Amino acid sequence: METFDEQMQQRELDTEEQYKILYDVVACGMARLGKKTLSFAYKQMPYDDLYDLMNRCHIESDEFRQELESNLVYLGTFGINDPVRENIEESIQLIRFGSSLAENVDRSKGAKN
Repeated sequence: METFDEQMQQRELDTEEQYKILYDVVACGMARLGKKTLSFAYKQMPYDDLYDLMNRCHIESDEFRQELESNLVYLGTFGINDPVRENIEESIQLIRFGSSLAENVDRSKGAKN
């Protein structure tokens, strides 16, 4: 993985630096404070290479994902405050009810077949 230095020159991000970001910044810094974390990176890939990859691999395959996620350029990690909403318990109950209802519908369809 690469990143940019202070002069905006691309440079290799070594394993120790990667772990420092994951542990110090994400785990100890942001997640400990209850923040959602988002990291951003990119990869320049010619269209023809992407097209060849799409023809060679299914877009949901591990091979496709590994190819796209290799040699990324790390831009940064951000923490976002996302407090728990007051009505979260009600939302969870609605989700459970909807899941239970869907399971019952699936079972009844299976019994008819």
